[in-house]
Amino acid sequence: MGKPVNGRFRAPQSMSQLSKGRGWNSELVGFLLPFARRDFVYYDDDFLSDTMDATLWNLDTDAGSTAFAQGSLECGNLRGVTQNTTGDNIGIHFSYPMFDAARSPGCEVRWKVVTYTAAQLLFEFGLWDAPTDGTLQCVTDVDTPATGNGVTDLLAIHMDGSQTFKTFALVSDGTTPTCTKTAFPTTLIPVADKWMRMLVQCGGAGGIGAIRGETTVATGGQGWEQVSVSTGPSTGYLMQAALMVGTLANTARTVDIDYFRVWSERSPAA
Repeated sequence: MGKPVNGRFRAPQSMSQLSKGRGWNSELVGFLLPFARRDFVYYDDDFLSDTMDATLWNLDTDAGSTAFAQGSLECGNLRGVTQNTTGDNIGIHFSYPMFDAARSPGCEVRWKVVTYTAAQLLFEFGLWDAPTDGTLQCVTDVDTPATGNGVTDLLAIHMDGSQTFKTFALVSDGTTPTCTKTAFPTTLIPVADKWMRMLVQCGGAGGIGAIRGETTVATGGQGWEQVSVSTGPSTGYLMQAALMVGTLANTARTVDIDYFRVWSERSPAA
């Protein structure tokens, strides 16, 4: 028998080929699913080039801050620094809104903040439609969940040290569903200069969020903490993958991003 040739298989690089003989819930299928390129859009940026690809990423930077740009850490990174002024924010988002909740989009980031003080950090990561101002948060109230800044559809991991609820929550909103949140364990907070991985995933009229702190167990590290919401972004509204970090004190925040992954089921034929 000759060597395998891609084109000889039925529907090569498809979900059908991947799941054949394994079933939908196979761990291997889940691991390889983004690479079923006939059915999935997938982009993974490890920021390995000497400059950030400005055709794929757009930046949002308050005056006086240092915008995200190529850094110098091992294995590649982006680095940005807020100004040392309360309410100063920096952000990055993927190109433009192109992901519909109907296609189960998701994204993942690995990031860290070099200096961190409890109750003095503003953070948002996930999927939302185009905001009015990219340097402002889209979740305007996490205590009584509400969105603003021109955003109607959102699934995001959010933290706002100026609110009564100061730790991470998964917040969702849709054009029709009301805004809601599910809290992560309150012990799950950023550790200065320690990487965290975060993931959001739309699907089933709701979504999930997951966080993993990468400190060791001896210093309070956690495995994946996953929470869900039962409502989420409405179908037919395009969203972008984005991250925004701000300081809530007169202290600059240095933020590093190791990688950013984005995926979605491919849109069907018109």
